[in-house]
Amino acid sequence: MDPAKLFHRYQELQQYVGWTAEDAKRGQAIARLMEPRLPALVDDFYAEIERHPGAMKVITGGQQQIARLKVTLLKWLQELLAGPYESDYATRRWKVGWRHVEIGLDQVYTNVALSRVRKGLLTALQESWTGEPGELLATRVSL
Repeated sequence: MDPAKLFHRYQELQQYVGWTAEDAKRGQAIARLMEPRLPALVDDFYAEIERHPGAMKVITGGQQQIARLKVTLLKWLQELLAGPYESDYATRRWKVGWRHVEIGLDQVYTNVALSRVRKGLLTALQESWTGEPGELLATRVSL
């Protein structure tokens, strides 16, 4: 794992989806607005995992492990919103992804998990939004 290569790849993927510096600014602008909603999103995330044996099979440490993972996911979400989106950020994200590979989590659960997180963030944004109505759509797209 070469951090420079990882960051270059991260930047390529940003370009692939059209994510810009303006998107980063929008995400960072809502970090405080979203912060109070993140713990409930994390709780929902792990409650859903517990309802699916295929996802739950990689959690071998019971409720203690889930409690630790909740702290990790909360930090991951906070960093997602706060940035900065630089090399260290990309490296941390890669390590999380690689850990999921190491423990043998079926990739489909990673995909649906990110979809659930995205849906939760979008719902929280919609319910918390205090800005201009016209800017909400652009912020949703950035998120």
